[in-house]
Amino acid sequence: MIDWTTERLIGLADAATALGKDRQNGYCQLLRWCSRGIDGTRLECLAEGSRLSTSVEAIGRFFARLTAKRLRAAGRLDEALAELAAAGLAADGQPGPPATLPNAKATSLRELDEWLGPRRTRPEPMGAHA
Repeated sequence: MIDWTTERLIGLADAATALGKDRQNGYCQLLRWCSRGIDGTRLECLAEGSRLSTSVEAIGRFFARLTAKRLRAAGRLDEALAELAAAGLAADGQPGPPATLPNAKATSLRELDEWLGPRRTRPEPMGAHA
């Protein structure tokens, strides 16, 4: 959740430019990240009247969550937890002190699934039946 009193707010078009994307297409991409997200992970946004904004910190949290999900899906649990800790996120992906992270050696993939939500599985390619 964006704390508008302490975080640096930025409009979606300005955020797109800051991320190196062209203003119009980048705006649409950020709008999709706010509404649909990627693999169930959404970019935190808030409405300032008719203008949608996010924060620099929310973008960092969004990328940290995506990276952690992909590392977890690849079975790289220690790296996923380290990515969340580096972003100041607890193991459940919510803001919190890194001290709330469980001991990585004692954490199983099942427990991490509970914190980050279900993993999406890819369908088998056509003709790949065993």
